[in-house]
Amino acid sequence: MLALITWGAVKIKNIACMVNDCNIEVESVLSINYQKKIKEFIQNNQNLISKKNQFASQIQELFPAVLDVSIFSKRPGSWEIAVKSFDPMIKVGDQFILSKNGQLFERDAFAEDVIQKLNPVYLAFGESVQNLELDKFFGFVKELAPSVFEDYEIVWVDQHNIFLSDKNNKKINLLCGFDQKLDENFFKRKFDVVMQNEEEIKKFRAAWVIDTRFKNQIVFFKKGVP
Repeated sequence: MLALITWGAVKIKNIACMVNDCNIEVESVLSINYQKKIKEFIQNNQNLISKKNQFASQIQELFPAVLDVSIFSKRPGSWEIAVKSFDPMIKVGDQFILSKNGQLFERDAFAEDVIQKLNPVYLAFGESVQNLELDKFFGFVKELAPSVFEDYEIVWVDQHNIFLSDKNNKKINLLCGFDQKLDENFFKRKFDVVMQNEEEIKKFRAAWVIDTRFKNQIVFFKKGVP
């Protein structure tokens, strides 16, 4: 069962600390609103900065998209705080982002211009991220070459049913499992099936599925008619 990472509440101890100057740098990969909340929290709790490790942990607990917080002082009363975020990797459906570390975050943690550059993996209609087996999902998508996203629309139904819809031929859909390697040989098998059944494909308006999940055979059928 997947536990989504959301903003929470932390208990903060009052620790005396004189702060005359505090410079805060937050990575721009995070959304403006997320950055603002981080900066407001730091500015409102500057008396806690001297306990650097504790304060950094509190920031990370409140703002899960924060990967690391560096706190250092150049001189007494002057602090530099650098906030580093997780690196977003994939859009998951419409509302979530998967990081390069394999963690799932709500979309609004990241800047929209960053999100627009990410490749998408869609969830089947009615499916929820709550049902994702995240380790298998992450293991699958992190191995996908950029060319796969360029040529196919990927729809995750579950770990054993992943559809790749050919963007250049809407009639062709590949069906695979999470543990398959989508390498050159995988796509060559698809090409061979299409060439061998070219006339059949042209004859019908229906979409076709090339089921690649079996070790020693490929099953080719009209979508919805196995």
